[in-house]
Amino acid sequence: MSSVQERLAARREQLQHDRFCELPVPGYEDILLARYRILGRTELKPIARNNAGQDEDEQELCNALDTLIQACEDLLELKGSEDGKPVYESLGRKWTVATAREYFGVELPTDATARDALLAIFPPTQTELLAHFIAYDAELLTTAAEVDGAIQGNSEARSAAEEPSISQ
Repeated sequence: MSSVQERLAARREQLQHDRFCELPVPGYEDILLARYRILGRTELKPIARNNAGQDEDEQELCNALDTLIQACEDLLELKGSEDGKPVYESLGRKWTVATAREYFGVELPTDATARDALLAIFPPTQTELLAHFIAYDAELLTTAAEVDGAIQGNSEARSAAEEPSISQ
């Protein structure tokens, strides 16, 4: 990768780093939201690489699970409403085996992984889990478009400031 490409990639990562989305947790929509950090390309590539070689359906599921686990910053509980808007409180929890056991009452084997926990927490079919991931992925794409716009806007603003005008 060239120096310019590296600088552009670093700028994109910087702009994406502190962006979040909050999504209702399927099956618990009236109780919980999951707050996800929008992952950058450098965080997503290893996930895809780690799951390569599996059959397509398994790879898709594992990519979804690993992305949601890595991106989850917090689970938020609905505490009521204020001025007609829902009020949520942080549980200080992420998608972990301990969260599955303590908050969802899920029984898991001692060697269970965060993947196992997430599969056990979500409703009985993987459809809701994949729909939740697709909602996250849509937020990821929206953020990428916003970052592209910010980069392009900054570039155009600099170009306009650097270009001589007729009045100069």
